[in-house]
Amino acid sequence: MKAATELLVFAGKIKAWSPVFGQFNKREETVCGRLLLLCGLWKLGCGEFFEGDKEPQRLLSRLEEKLEKGIHGKPFFPDRPDLHFNISHVGGWAVCALSSVPCGIDIQDVRPIRSPRLLERTMDEAEQEQIKVSSCPEREFARLWAYKESCLKLTGEGITRSMKELPSPAWHEFFWLEDLAGCAAAGEPCRLTIQRCEPGDFLLLTKKLGQ
Repeated sequence: MKAATELLVFAGKIKAWSPVFGQFNKREETVCGRLLLLCGLWKLGCGEFFEGDKEPQRLLSRLEEKLEKGIHGKPFFPDRPDLHFNISHVGGWAVCALSSVPCGIDIQDVRPIRSPRLLERTMDEAEQEQIKVSSCPEREFARLWAYKESCLKLTGEGITRSMKELPSPAWHEFFWLEDLAGCAAAGEPCRLTIQRCEPGDFLLLTKKLGQ
């Protein structure tokens, strides 16, 4: 039997990472997601993304140069078709999924459901019932919403189709990140590993690059 493909998720608190950001011309959650991606690439041994440079701004600029975007805006590495990633951020956290197969990831905070109409527009009948009978409908709604977003981000479609009629991915797995609901989806069965990343991990990376 073929071993499951590894899907690594690197997670970090955005405010904890803010001292590393400097004066970058991007939103802090975007920069945090990119720094987590760099940490993941380093841990996977993808040295061509670094070329011995340890300055965060140049590392991020080089990363951006290696990226292109699909028709609906999903970024990818055209020179590394064997390397797939996806980023999400909410509630003070950012996460980056990395795998050798197409993947999508999403995290959602738990909040009151705005209206019955929202449920009707986004959830099929079985999902609506699942939410209604749950001991905490808000948590179940957040969990299912993360699942749907991860499916859309897997295909790169974004919200271009009905949220009620999404095709099931080959694999998905739910997780909780403190009080945030999360889901990862992929094009084939995967083994999910979540790693908490601290700014010190990035500083250690840049220190090694400078040696």
